[in-house]
Amino acid sequence: MERTGSNKSKAIEALKKMKSVESAVSYLSEKGKSDGILTPFKAVYDGFKEILNLETKKSSSKGLPLKKEQEDSEKKNAMNEARSMAWILYDVYKKSHGYLNPL
Repeated sequence: MERTGSNKSKAIEALKKMKSVESAVSYLSEKGKSDGILTPFKAVYDGFKEILNLETKKSSSKGLPLKKEQEDSEKKNAMNEARSMAWILYDVYKKSHGYLNPL
């Protein structure tokens, strides 16, 4: 993330899309070059927005609670997502420290 100047969500999307760290870094660096001239100003605005918790009403209101089946499927999706992200973190850690990799 530091080499490409992208935020966490962009890095996660790139890892999911590219399936390897090297290709994700190259994808983010190419994408970073194509960003406009207003990108730094937008980042400052987003930072203030995050600090001051300026959220829209749509994102803050959730609506009705989910049914049991929907809740179970959401939990399963969240577990799978967490498992895949933990594996990516483990794999990147091992590669960066020079340990043997299972793949």
